[in-house]
Amino acid sequence: LTRWSPWSSSVKLSCNAVYNFKLCGWLHVVWCWEDVKMTEPRKYFTTVNETISGRNMRLRQVVTEILDLTSEDDGRYYCTAECLKSQDGAVGQSITIEVKGTDEEAESYPLCVCVCVCVCLTVILFITHRGGDL
Repeated sequence: LTRWSPWSSSVKLSCNAVYNFKLCGWLHVVWCWEDVKMTEPRKYFTTVNETISGRNMRLRQVVTEILDLTSEDDGRYYCTAECLKSQDGAVGQSITIEVKGTDEEAESYPLCVCVCVCVCLTVILFITHRGGDL
């Protein structure tokens, strides 16, 4: 999946992981860009929400917003999940983001930066565990 995004805008990526807390223990979920974990707080804003969805089952949602896009943000993004107890893990479907335009063009289209990108480019990936009885 490839998405276009205007320069200097932001994009939200959402990842949902369903897991068995009893078998998995804590679950670490993170978005990656070209095999690099996206944890730099000045560049990425990440929120985590977790709910109990049944006996021993939990749903963890991780939303990472890429702030102030530039052409350096072009590339492949994907979500990973790893159980800390069992070491089982999974990788979600990837998305390729291509940043178009310049700072001057972004200033010409402020409505599109706020409305189109925040809504249209929200991507949801579902992560399931490989192997085992998770």
